Amino acid sequence: MAFSRCEETLLCEVFAVVGADEGTLWLLDEAQTALVPVWNSGPNAHRIVNHHRQPLNAGLVSLVCVTGQAICENGIYRNAGQDPTLDRHLGLLTCAMIAVPLHFRRAERGVVSCVKLKPATPSAPDPAPFSAADLARVTAAVRDLERQMDHR
Repeated sequence: MAFSRCEETLLCEVFAVVGADEGTLWLLDEAQTALVPVWNSGPNAHRIVNHHRQPLNAGLVSLVCVTGQAICENGIYRNAGQDPTLDRHLGLLTCAMIAVPLHFRRAERGVVSCVKLKPATPSAPDPAPFSAADLARVTAAVRDLERQMDHR
């Protein structure tokens, strides 16, 4: 799936507004057994995009895809439901995450997530948490993205 410049800009702008360090567009693979990151706004995009697969039976981003329910979680690295595989690969800790299911062509296709990160040192201070208002902003942007994708 090609991702337009306008769609990238939409996501980058909302990620900046909510204070996210980066965000990712995850799409279901053909077998619909995993989420694959197809776009990322952060400095590690080259280590994430098309290099990681998130099984649908593990992690919070997969939970969002399976349930169709958006989440706003803080203290993520302390949450037993979080899959730390990608964090370990990057040497970071995910402190906060907003994840919103993505629908287009009348079906659930994936998830848009954004995160606040810190170095993998637990003593490093956590960034400010996401709020319910941040979740509302990201959800609205994802709905706009869905309309753009359906229009294309």
